Amino acid sequence: MRVMQRPIVLTLSGLALGVSLGLLVSFVFFSPTGSKTVTKPNTDITLPSPKNDADQEDLASAPTSLDAILKLETASARRLALYELIQHQGEEQIADLLRLSFSISSDKHLSSVQDLLFAALARLNPELSLELVWQSERSSWDTFFNTVFKEWGNSDPQLALQTGSELGEPWQSKAFRTVFQTRQDFSDSERTELASSFGATRVLNELTFDIQIDKVMDEPRTAFELILQADVPDFRKSETAAWITERWLETDDINNIGSMLSLVYEVFSEDQYQWRIVVSTIAETNPKLVWKQLSTLTLDAQKMLNDEVFKVWVKQDPTEAVTALNDYESMSSELWELPALYAAWVRVDWEQLPEKIDLVPVDHQPRMLTIAVRDLAPRIEPRELLEQLRKLQDVGVNTKSTLESYFTNLSDWDPVAALQLASEYLDEGSYVFSLILRELAVGDVNKAMEFALQQPESTGLEQSVVRTMFGQGWLEKGLELLPKVRNGTSTTNLYVSAGSLLIENGRISEAIELAKKLPEGDQTEYFVNLSGFSSYSNSFLFVEILPQLPSEEIRAQVAEHMLRIDSFLGALTDDEIEVVSSFLRETTE
Repeated sequence: MRVMQRPIVLTLSGLALGVSLGLLVSFVFFSPTGSKTVTKPNTDITLPSPKNDADQEDLASAPTSLDAILKLETASARRLALYELIQHQGEEQIADLLRLSFSISSDKHLSSVQDLLFAALARLNPELSLELVWQSERSSWDTFFNTVFKEWGNSDPQLALQTGSELGEPWQSKAFRTVFQTRQDFSDSERTELASSFGATRVLNELTFDIQIDKVMDEPRTAFELILQADVPDFRKSETAAWITERWLETDDINNIGSMLSLVYEVFSEDQYQWRIVVSTIAETNPKLVWKQLSTLTLDAQKMLNDEVFKVWVKQDPTEAVTALNDYESMSSELWELPALYAAWVRVDWEQLPEKIDLVPVDHQPRMLTIAVRDLAPRIEPRELLEQLRKLQDVGVNTKSTLESYFTNLSDWDPVAALQLASEYLDEGSYVFSLILRELAVGDVNKAMEFALQQPESTGLEQSVVRTMFGQGWLEKGLELLPKVRNGTSTTNLYVSAGSLLIENGRISEAIELAKKLPEGDQTEYFVNLSGFSSYSNSFLFVEILPQLPSEEIRAQVAEHMLRIDSFLGALTDDEIEVVSSFLRETTE
C-alpha cells in the first residue's frame, strides 16, 4: 500500500504554540517526501521570521554552540537559534550535535533541545535517530523514541511499522501506537491492513477501544458492555472499568448506589471478573452504606457482589464489618457463603484472631478457617501459621479440618516439610499421612518407606508408598518394596497392581508366580481381580492366560468373573466367550 503524506503549512502565528512549536516548525524545515522509502530531503532551510524584537535580537547574534543556545532565556529564542545552527547541516552533523549534547551537564532546557534535534535527524535519517535514542539518558528514552516515530510515521509509515515490529517490548507496542496515532489520515481499511501486515493488530485494537470508550465514558452500561466485548488484554479492561466507575461516582448521586450495583449485576456475569474492580471502587466511597444498599438486591445478586463489598469494609473497619456480617440474615442458610465472607475478616485480623474469634459464630469457624488458611499459607511461614492454629485450639476452636487441608496442600510443593510438621500437629492415624507419603515417594521413596514402616501396622502407610510406585509405572522398585508390606486388608490389591504391570510388560509367568507370595486363601482373589483388571484393556490377553492358572477351581472362578464383567462391557468376542465358558464346564462335569 502506498500512502501519500499531505503537506503541512504553518503560518507565522504558529510560533505562539509554545512548547509544541518545535515539532511543528520541524515539519516546515523537513517536509515529508511521500516516498515509500526514506530519502534525504533538501537541507536548505528557510528560517521562520522572529516573532518579536527580542527574538530578532537573539537571531541577529545567534549562538554557534549548544552551550550558548541553552543559556537563552525563551523557548522560542532557543528554537530559532537551534534552527540557525542546523539549517545547512546534514544528518551526520546533526547526529554529532546530539552526541555532543549527551556529554553536556544537566540543564533544565537540555531535554527539549535534544528533542528538537531528534526530530530534525529523524526527518533525514530515522534509523540513525533511533540508534541515538538508546545512547541518551535512560529517563528520556520514552520521549525521544516517540518523537522519532512521529516523524518516521509521517514520512514512511510502512518502514516505521516494519522497524517497530523488529523491536522487543515495550518498544514494539510504543512504536505501533505512535505511528497509528500520528497517521489519523488513514482509513479504517488502511489501518487494518497495515496492522495485519506488521503484527500490530493488538495495538490497533487497543487504540480503537480507547476511541470508542471516550465516546461513551459517561454511559456506564454502554461502556461496560463495550469493555466486555473489546478485543484487548484483560488488564486494560480492568483499568478502563475502574476509570469508568470513578467517573460514574463523580456524576451520580451517592444514594443511588443500589441502582449502580443492580446495573453491575445485570451487565456482568460472575466469571467476567472486571465486575470486581467496579464493585470495590464503588464500595470504597462508603462501604457501610454500600453494604446496606446491597441488601436491597436479589439474593443471587448479593451472593455475587457481597464479597467485594465486604473485603473493602473489613479493611477499613474489621470489627464493624464482622459484626454486621453476624446480622446478615439473607445469607444465614448458605453453607459456604458466610464462611467465605468471614474468611476475609480472618485474613485482615489474623494476628489478633485468638482474642477475637468469639466474634464469629462457632458453626462457621471451621469452614472459615479452612478457607482463610488456604489463602494465607503462601504468605506465612508454616510453623508460624501452625502455632497460630494451635493457639486457636487452646481456646476451643475446632481446627482438625483446617490442619488436614493445610497439610494436604503443603505436600504438593514440599512433602518433606509437610511430613515433618504433620508429625507434630496431626494425630498419627490421620489419613493425611497417606497423601503426604504418596507425594514424598515420588521424590524420595526410601525416606517415605522408612517413615511408613515406623508407624503402627494398622495405619498401612507403606501400602501407599508401594501403590505410588506401581501408579507411576515403576515396576521394579515396587516389586522390591512389596515384600516389606505388612499384612493388611489392601495387600492383595497391591499384588494385583504388580501382576497387571507384569502382564502389560509381557512377563506373564512372573505374574502367575507372584501369587505364591500370598496366603493360599488370597490367591484365588488375586487371579479373579487380575482378570478383571486386565479384561478392561486387553481381555483377549487374559483368555490366553486362563489355561496357565494353577488350579481348576481358580480357572473356573476367574472364568465366571470374566463372563460376568463381559455381560456389562461386551468386550469379548463370541469365540472368546466360548473359550472362557469351557472352563466353567470343566468344573460342572
